Amino acid sequence: MSLKEFMKKSEDIILAGILFLATLFFANEYYYLLFPIGIIVLKYSRLKDSFLVSISKKKNRLVLISIALFIGLCYLNKIINGHEFRSLKDYYSSFLLFPILLFSAWAVNLKQISKYFIYFICIEIIVGFFEFNSGVRSFFVENLAPINSNSDFLYDHRTNGLSISSSIFSVKILIGLISIEFLKTRKLLGVIIRSILIIGVILTFNRALIVAIIIFWLILFLRNVFWLKAKTFSKVLSESQNFLIFAILFSIFASHSLWIEMNKQHQEKNKLKMKYKTENTLSFSDFKEDNSTIHYPKIKEQHELDTTFFLNKHLSKSTQGINTSGRTLIWINFIQFWNENKWFGFGSDKLLLKTIDQDKKKIKLIHAHNSYLEILASHGIILTLLFFSLLFFIWNKKNIVFILPICIYSLFQYGIFWGFSILDFFFISLLITNLKLLDEA
Repeated sequence: MSLKEFMKKSEDIILAGILFLATLFFANEYYYLLFPIGIIVLKYSRLKDSFLVSISKKKNRLVLISIALFIGLCYLNKIINGHEFRSLKDYYSSFLLFPILLFSAWAVNLKQISKYFIYFICIEIIVGFFEFNSGVRSFFVENLAPINSNSDFLYDHRTNGLSISSSIFSVKILIGLISIEFLKTRKLLGVIIRSILIIGVILTFNRALIVAIIIFWLILFLRNVFWLKAKTFSKVLSESQNFLIFAILFSIFASHSLWIEMNKQHQEKNKLKMKYKTENTLSFSDFKEDNSTIHYPKIKEQHELDTTFFLNKHLSKSTQGINTSGRTLIWINFIQFWNENKWFGFGSDKLLLKTIDQDKKKIKLIHAHNSYLEILASHGIILTLLFFSLLFFIWNKKNIVFILPICIYSLFQYGIFWGFSILDFFFISLLITNLKLLDEA
C-alpha cells in the first residue's frame, strides 16, 4: 500500500469514526458539525478544485440557487408565522443544516465511509448483546425504564448499545443492512457481518426496522432471482441468505411472534376513546415552563381530538386493536395540527408536542414518529412541496432499491429530515451518488 492510499484510507476511517461519534449516547445534533469540519481539514486541497469544477455545471448552480431560495423562504416563514424569539437559540432552526448536509454527502465517498462505519456498528451490536445478557437496557445511560424480566416479548428487552435510545441504535443497524448489500466483502465475512447485524435487529426489536428490512430483502430477492434470472438452486439459496439467517436467529432468540407483540393492548387507546386520569396525575399547571418547552403545543386527547377529519377517522379505524406504541395518538395530533395550519405549519421550526411524563414528573417533547408528517406539520404544504421538488431535482435517479427501505422506515419513525442526522447523511448520499451501487457490489 502506497503512502497516498494509506492516507486516503486513514481519512475515511477518521470520517466514519466522527459520524459514529455523533450517534453515541453523550452526543447531540451539533456533533454532526464535526463531520464537515473534518472533511474540510482532511480534504481541503482536493475539494477546492472539485468544487470549482462542480460549480461550473449549470445543474449544480441551479441546485445552489434552489437551496438558497428554500432556506430563505423557510426563514421568512419562521419570522412571519413562527413563535416569538425569546433567546439567541430561537434564531436557529434545523433547516439551516441542509446545505451542510448536502456538502457532506457530496464531499465523501459513500462506499468507503460505509465500509468502515459498518464495523463500528458491529462493535456496538456486541455491546448491545452484553447488555441484553446482563438484563439492562444500557451500560451508559441512566434512569431508563427497567427491563421487565417477567416478559417474554423481545420488545420489552430492547437494548440501546452505545446510543441514547434503541431507536437510534436501530437506525445504524438499518444503515448497516443496506450498506452490506453494496459493499464488496468476502463471502464468509459478509455472512458474519450480516449475522451480527441481524442479531442487532433482534436486540433492538424495532418493528419499523423489521418491516423496512424485510421489504428491502424481498425486493433484492425478486430482482436477483427473477429479473436477473438466477436459474440454479444454489444461486436462489444464496439470494435467500438474509431471510435464512434472520429466520434462524429469530427462532433462537424469540419465543413469541412479532404479530402477537403488535396486537398487545396499550394505554393509548384509553387516551383516544375514554377518560384516562388517575388521582395523582400531574397537569401543566404544576410546572413552570421555560423557553425549551413553552413554544410547543400540548398533545391533545379525548374530546380535544378532531374525529370528523377524514384522515384522523381513517387512521383511528385502521389501527384499531393494534399496538402502535402511542403512534396513533401522536399521528392524529400531528395531522390535526397540519389541518389547522395547512400552508405554513409551525413556521418552519421543527414541530414537537409536549406532554407530561407522569413517572419522571417532567414535561417531555414528542416528535411525529413519521418523517413525512413531521416535515409537513413543521413547514406546511408549500415549503414541503418545494423541499421534495428539490430532492427530486438532485436525485440521480439511481439506487432506488437502497433509498426505499429508508423511506419505509421513516413512515413509522422520525428517520430522515432531522436537518443533519446519520440517516439523513446516508439518504442524501444515496440520492446524489453517481454510482449504481447495486451493480457495483
